[in-house]
Amino acid sequence: MAADDYKQFLDPSEFIANAAISSRHGLSKKHLFVAEIPDMIPSIMEGMSTFDLTWNALSASVPGVDLGISCTIINQRPRYYGTERADQDLQITYLESSDMPIRRLFDRWIGLIWDPFTGIRNYPDDYTVESLKVSSLNGQGEQAYFDEFTRVFPYNVADLDWETGSHDLVATVVKFKFSVHTIKAFGDEKKIDY
Repeated sequence: MAADDYKQFLDPSEFIANAAISSRHGLSKKHLFVAEIPDMIPSIMEGMSTFDLTWNALSASVPGVDLGISCTIINQRPRYYGTERADQDLQITYLESSDMPIRRLFDRWIGLIWDPFTGIRNYPDDYTVESLKVSSLNGQGEQAYFDEFTRVFPYNVADLDWETGSHDLVATVVKFKFSVHTIKAFGDEKKIDY
C-alpha cells in the first residue's frame, strides 16, 4: 500500500464523515438546531410569529447539569450523596433584521415582568411561558433530541454596541431563568420544515 493510501485513515475529517455515514443515527451537528417557544405570550408578540423566534436563533448556550454532592464517612469509608441540582442560565442569540423586532419583543416581555414607568411587578403566571425547547435536527429536519425548559422568562437582554465601519450582523443576546430543565428524545413523528 502506498503512503498516499493511508491518508484516508489518518485524516480526522474523513473519519468523522465515514462515522456519520455508517452510524445508525448519524452524528449530531452543532449548526442544525431550532429554539422554539410554542406558547408565547400573545400580548407581546405585536407583528411577530413564533416562527421568527424559532428560526432567527443564531446560537444557544444550553446549561449543563451540575449536581451538588455531600460526603459522609461510614466505617472510615466515604459515602457520596446527591444534595441539590444547580443549573446555569439558558442563553440564546437571535439574529436581527433592520427594525430590531426581536430586541423590541424581549423589551416588551421584560416590561411585562417589571414596568419601568410605574414600577409595578407582575405575578410570575403573567410573564412566564410554559415551555422553551432547544432541539437538534438531522438533515431531514427531524428532531431527535431536545432540551426542554419549563416556566421560562427572560431576565437579561445584552448590551447592543453600535460602531461605524463594522460589517457584522446585529444580534440580540437574551438570558433566561427557568424552573425545570429536562433532556428528552422525540419519536419519529416530529418534523420541522426548513
